[in-house]
Amino acid sequence: MAVRDAQSHADLLALEGKWVRLTVDVFDWSIEEITAEEAEEWWLENRPAAIGVPNLDLSVSELRNVEDIIDDAGDLKEEVSVGLSIFGSKGTNYAGLWDIGQDVVPIQDAFVIPFYYYNQHMETNGLNDLLVELMARPEWIDPIQREQLLEGFKVEIVEAPLDPVFLQAVTDKANVMWPGEDTRFRSSTNAEDLGNFTGAGLYNSQTGDQSIPNPEEDSMEWAIKEAWANLWNPRAYEERSYYGIDQLGVAMALLTTPNFPEEEANGVAVTNNIFDTSGYEPGFFVNAQIDDLEVVQPDVGVLSDSYIHYFYTPGEPVVYISHSNQIPEGETVLDTQQIHDLGVALEAIHIQFMPVYGDDDDWYGMDVEWKFDDKYTPGTPELFLKQARPLPWNPGTNSLSFCPTE
Repeated sequence: MAVRDAQSHADLLALEGKWVRLTVDVFDWSIEEITAEEAEEWWLENRPAAIGVPNLDLSVSELRNVEDIIDDAGDLKEEVSVGLSIFGSKGTNYAGLWDIGQDVVPIQDAFVIPFYYYNQHMETNGLNDLLVELMARPEWIDPIQREQLLEGFKVEIVEAPLDPVFLQAVTDKANVMWPGEDTRFRSSTNAEDLGNFTGAGLYNSQTGDQSIPNPEEDSMEWAIKEAWANLWNPRAYEERSYYGIDQLGVAMALLTTPNFPEEEANGVAVTNNIFDTSGYEPGFFVNAQIDDLEVVQPDVGVLSDSYIHYFYTPGEPVVYISHSNQIPEGETVLDTQQIHDLGVALEAIHIQFMPVYGDDDDWYGMDVEWKFDDKYTPGTPELFLKQARPLPWNPGTNSLSFCPTE
C-alpha cells in the first residue's frame, strides 16, 4: 500500500526528526514514536546473517572487452562466478547482456578495468596499510568520527598518483572504441548483488573528459580515482558492516563505457510482476522518467511513470500506477512501440539470467536500468540497457549468494 500526500500528512509531520516504528499491513498502517535504544535493539535482533564476498583474482591485468568476458560455450553460471572475482558484479552481468545479442538487448560498447588496477593503486601508494591503521584507531568506533576518517581516506585515494602506463592504456582504448566521446567509469565491486545485499545506490559513477588535463577534476585520471574512492563512501561502509561483509576483502573494478550526455528517457524495470509473485499474472514492473531526471531517488515532489506491462497477455495491456508530473497531463514518457521494445529486452534478460540467479525454486526477477537516447540516431531515441542485477532474493542454496547455509 502507499500513503498519498505523505509529505503533508499531520501524523507524519508530528514525528519528523524522531525515532518511529512504522507498521504496514495490507489495508492499514500505523506509526508510533520509539526511543533510539528500541530502534537499535530491533536492528540487532533483525540483522541479517553475515555475507561473504567472492575472493579476488588479481592475476588478470587485461582491460577486457565485455564480449570477451563470458565464454559462449561455457556454463553461464560458472562463467559469472569466475567473472565476479576478476571484474565484479556489474561488469560481469553487463557481459551477460552482451551475449544475448544487440538486436534484442542493445548495449553500448564497453570494457572492464579489473580489480588488479584498484589493488595496484592501493598497494603502491600504501593506502591499504593506511586503511588498516585508520580502522585500528579508537575514534573509528564513533560513527561521526568514522565518517570523517573515511572522507579523508577518499581524498588520499584521489590525490595518490596513478600509474601513467595504466592511465595511457585506458585512454588509448577509449579513443579507439568511442573516439570523441567522454568516458563513464561505473563501479563494479565484489560486494554487491549478493542475495539480499544489492549495494544499489552505494557508489557513484564518474565521467572522464580527455580534454581536461590530468589529474584535474573531471579528467580521465581524476574520474578513475574518484570512482575507486567511492568504495569507501561512509554509507557504503556502514551498509556493508550491517551485512557482516569483510571490509578488507572488498575491491572495485570499473565498467567503462561511453557517456550518455542527454538521454531522452531513463528508468528502471523488474523482469517480473512484483505485485503477483504467484506467477498467475506475469508482467514487467517499469518506472520511467523523461530526460535524465532521477527515478530511484527523485527530488521532492517529482513523480515518474510507473506501470505494469502485461507482456504475455494478448494486446500487451499496460496498467499505470502513477504518471510523471514532468510532462503534460495525458501524455506518457514512453510510447507504445518503446514500451514493446523494452518488454522484448526484459523478457530476454529474464530468460538469460534464469539459470544464474533464478535456480532456487523461488520468485525471481532481474532489476534493469535502461535509457532511450538519440546520440547515434538523431531525432529517434533508441533503447539501451545499462545494467542488470538480480532483485534482492532469498538465496537459498544458490552458490552465487555467498550467504551461509543453515
